[in-house]
Amino acid sequence: MQTWQGFGEWQYRLNQGRTGLPTETAEKIKALTASLTSPVEKVKAVYEFLQSKTRYVGVQLGIGGWQTLPAAHVDEKGYGDCKALTNYTQSLLKAVGIPAYYTLVHADRDIQPIDKDFPANYFNHVILCVPLEKDTLWLECTSQEEAFGYLGDFTDNRFALAITPQGGKLLRTPAYTKKHNQLLRQAQIQIAENGEANAQIKTRYQALKEGDRDRWVTYAPEEQKKYLYEEIDIADFEILSFSLRRQKDRIPYTEELLQLRIPKFATLSGRRMFITPNLMNQWTTVPEDLENRQTAIFLNRYYDFYDQDSLTFQVPAGYVPESLPKPIKIESAFGKYEAHFVMENQQLFYYRTFEMNQGVFPKEKYAELSDFLKAVSRADRNRVVLVKNQE
Repeated sequence: MQTWQGFGEWQYRLNQGRTGLPTETAEKIKALTASLTSPVEKVKAVYEFLQSKTRYVGVQLGIGGWQTLPAAHVDEKGYGDCKALTNYTQSLLKAVGIPAYYTLVHADRDIQPIDKDFPANYFNHVILCVPLEKDTLWLECTSQEEAFGYLGDFTDNRFALAITPQGGKLLRTPAYTKKHNQLLRQAQIQIAENGEANAQIKTRYQALKEGDRDRWVTYAPEEQKKYLYEEIDIADFEILSFSLRRQKDRIPYTEELLQLRIPKFATLSGRRMFITPNLMNQWTTVPEDLENRQTAIFLNRYYDFYDQDSLTFQVPAGYVPESLPKPIKIESAFGKYEAHFVMENQQLFYYRTFEMNQGVFPKEKYAELSDFLKAVSRADRNRVVLVKNQE
């Protein structure tokens, strides 16, 4: 471990001779990819073959915590740990002429720092790096469900050690930023005279914004419904219908369709109706006030996001706006927020965008962060006051 290169050379030698495949499997994977012209298509076909054939089982005996099981063993048994499944995928790609690197990484939602000048075993997981002419693919080989080419928050945006024939090489895994981490929502809400509402809501949760939805889409409908009741941030509602669907692209997303009955959506007082247009996405996390912040501000990658809400409310006949909030625009080093309220005929349109920036900020900006998020939280609670015309 005197150098990253030397560490990688040792790991490479440890796994040498363990990529051989049965002739039948090698021929099968060649036939599977024979009609595909793009290297990306070939890698995807191999990855989907891996997912259909194997499952993760962690077995480490002797030096098995360091040395992979042979690819032929995984091919026969259909299981392996992260080392074995990554080595197996590397072997399948080798059979169709595509080189790939067995890559050590520290897997955790909290990114552990690596000192580039101090080679050591910082790692607890293995993934696969596939360098192509105009692209680099990263494969999580332990999951039967993960989208092709997507790492998620378990191994994203950190240093990893690629094990090449020439030794170890530090590389950085892909970073998912606000252009990837997006929540896009459209909704149509029908409000009744008694304040009850019926809402049709379509939401797209993309990349790190998916949260646990990538897992819940695989569950039975009754379990999904239970999850949605726990997850939806509305005080009182009934799910009339729903669906969850995941699109497994390089930047995957989960699409959520909801039909809700909200018994007490609007508050009534005499001739007036009070509405809070931000139905499901109110920002509530506000830092406490501190007079003498001692350390820098760190906003991690979960703060690098973009939200867009576009909601249309059908208002009962006879109601007109008495108090309509003015357009709001809030800008800071930490992000940007905008909200617009428009009333036309019997429809109220609410449009909101909110984006934040990850990074390390000087401690002197703490008050600015607090003020920014407080302003966002207040804006999200804005109410529209409607009054019914007297006939």
